[in-house]
Amino acid sequence: MGTPPKKNARQQAAKQESLKAKAATAAESDADDEDEEGEPGEESGFGIWMRQSPSWLISMVVHMLLLIVLGLIGLGIEKQEEIRELVIGDPDVTEEEELEEDAEALNEELEEEESETEEEIEEVTAPVDTQVEAPEFTINTQQDDVSLAAAQVDFSDFATESAFSGDVATDMGGAAASGLGSRTTGGRAAGARKGGGTPGSESAVEAALRWLANHQNRDGSWSFDHTAGDKCSGFANPGDDISPGNSPRVGATGMALLPFLAAGYTHLPAKNNKYEYVVKKGLAYLVGKMDPGSGKLYDSKYWHYHMYSHGIAACALVEAYGMTNDAKLKVPAQKSINYIATSQKPQTGGWHYTPTYNGPGDTSVVCWQIMALKSAMMAYLNVPGHVKTQANKWLDSVGFDKSEYGNGFSRYGYMEPSARGHVVDNDGAMTALGLLCRTYLGTKKDDPGQRKGVQWLASMGPARDNVYHNYHATMVMFQNDGPKGQLWKSWNSVMRDMLVNSQVKQGPDAGSWYYGGNHGHTGGRLMSTCMCAMTLEVYYRYQSAYKPGGGSDEEEDFPLE
Repeated sequence: MGTPPKKNARQQAAKQESLKAKAATAAESDADDEDEEGEPGEESGFGIWMRQSPSWLISMVVHMLLLIVLGLIGLGIEKQEEIRELVIGDPDVTEEEELEEDAEALNEELEEEESETEEEIEEVTAPVDTQVEAPEFTINTQQDDVSLAAAQVDFSDFATESAFSGDVATDMGGAAASGLGSRTTGGRAAGARKGGGTPGSESAVEAALRWLANHQNRDGSWSFDHTAGDKCSGFANPGDDISPGNSPRVGATGMALLPFLAAGYTHLPAKNNKYEYVVKKGLAYLVGKMDPGSGKLYDSKYWHYHMYSHGIAACALVEAYGMTNDAKLKVPAQKSINYIATSQKPQTGGWHYTPTYNGPGDTSVVCWQIMALKSAMMAYLNVPGHVKTQANKWLDSVGFDKSEYGNGFSRYGYMEPSARGHVVDNDGAMTALGLLCRTYLGTKKDDPGQRKGVQWLASMGPARDNVYHNYHATMVMFQNDGPKGQLWKSWNSVMRDMLVNSQVKQGPDAGSWYYGGNHGHTGGRLMSTCMCAMTLEVYYRYQSAYKPGGGSDEEEDFPLE
């Protein structure tokens, strides 16, 4: 018997309503699952499109998407390279104004990238015996990379918030792991002990630092003539080649700061840092004298000492930054290196009294620039690679007396390849300078020419009246034969004892030296004291440029590349 029509219709309607409800519930469940987990087995609208579309259409869409993505990536890379690329060519200039424009152009790179941040500086009151009036400064920057560029420089005080904890220079930041890392209390003691220092030599260093601190000018500077009536009321044997009151203070200040830094004393507060304010005011003086555009550091009326002063002052700024990682010093230090790079003579690779001085260069000025560049590499600042190539070109032009194997020069001249033409060549000062430059530029210590030159210096022995020669020659001997070589041991025993015994022991000049021969009279007692102190600090001033153990495969730790 069949089902009545009305009843069948009602059943079908109920069934349809049930199916609709189930479909709605399933759709909501699918949507929720897709939003929350997207589990396999679901089929989205994209999936339905993929299933129902012909294969040629799917292939075309996929390839179009790939082309769009690749195009976007290419644009991104091109843009990134455009931002990061910095090409430094050899400066082809004839006027000093153009050279300074080159330096300013390099320095402007950082200014475009930097976002300025105001840094609050804690006011510090110095003790009475070290109180000086100096220009103060801060640098508004938070960029880590200051590649060949400048930042806005304002004047206030140095940072204290990045000070070390613990002993003097114990917790160095920045370049602590580099060649400056021996300038800690423990590193200094270990270096002196291993290299041949004695309690007497270390006491002589401390006495020299006391003398230097007591003869700092009120504005934070030092001077070679040290005008009577300033903080220390003058001293005996000022530089007699400089008229009173007209000393190039930038160079003198940089030179006076170097022995403090070598001994581990910086501008940041730390346990046993008795020279914090002395160093702080000296560094502030240098930064206050820097031309903010070019990075030039010198006293404008002393053109003869222009690049001498700049190179020496740059060494001080760079080493202070490398030892402390103080961000306020990073840009001034980098700018000082930029100026050295743009002041190099493109034809000869040398540096002279000024960037535009009518001459190819001279080895004495060159060496101070190379020492600043070496310190910059140890502080992880930027040094253009072409500077090294050009500097070696200069040394090749003044080198002479090759080894019997014909590789490399063993002797160096002042402005030409001979020992004639300059008084300080008489006892090998230019050879010491040339060999030291080669060491810092990466020449291996077993290079035949380098080895012959070191042996020649050893045969000459320390000079009796030339502190300029003795400092550079001692650095050469230590870097190339120390601390265990016999040549070094023989040299050191004579050099060390001569300095310890000749230091003034009593009176107002206690702690100082004065050697008047071979240009010692030019820088006077201040220069003699600085050079002698740094000579006694050789054991820890720079760590060896060569890896321990010897052999022809030894490479410089921080080549200028």
